[in-house]
Amino acid sequence: MKSHKLDQFAELLQQQNDGDAEVIHALRKLQPQLEDGYCLYNLYEQWAKAFAYQPGRLEALSPILNLALKLKQQSSDDTLTMYREPEWASLVALRGPVETVQFYMCSECAHEHPRMATSGFLDEADWICRQCSSVLFKSFYDSSPAPRCDCGGSFQQQGSSCPFCGSNQISLARYISPFEYFERHRFVRESAK
Repeated sequence: MKSHKLDQFAELLQQQNDGDAEVIHALRKLQPQLEDGYCLYNLYEQWAKAFAYQPGRLEALSPILNLALKLKQQSSDDTLTMYREPEWASLVALRGPVETVQFYMCSECAHEHPRMATSGFLDEADWICRQCSSVLFKSFYDSSPAPRCDCGGSFQQQGSSCPFCGSNQISLARYISPFEYFERHRFVRESAK
């Protein structure tokens, strides 16, 4: 796949990988668009989410760099090929099957609680442990009860009301990168158990 922006992206990633912290500013300015190639656009989004906070998920850098180098060797913009690469699986293992993590605030009890924003293609609901905030992804079609969390707490399916008081008076307060959330919390996919 030939692209000037892909070449720039790979070069800047290599500089970051070599320890140049200043290159992050140049990477943020790069911002590939869909017309630059869907693979590049999607891979850049992974980088942007992995480094949306300080210091970022440093363990995501190597898989992203390796994928960028592999994209340079591809003859076409083939996202399915990219998704099948082991480096892509490494990224998913770091961020879960999540696009962003949204935090909702309840105006009744003032508790903030997370919800996982996933793609429309995922047929799994997010169940969050009330004790440690780890996440269980469980199929919508599975009617069995959720298992206990490893911490001893219980998973609660997320809905449109406050999980603490049941109020429907909740509003989006903030969001963070799933790379950041899952740096401190774990996730389990019920289908993968």
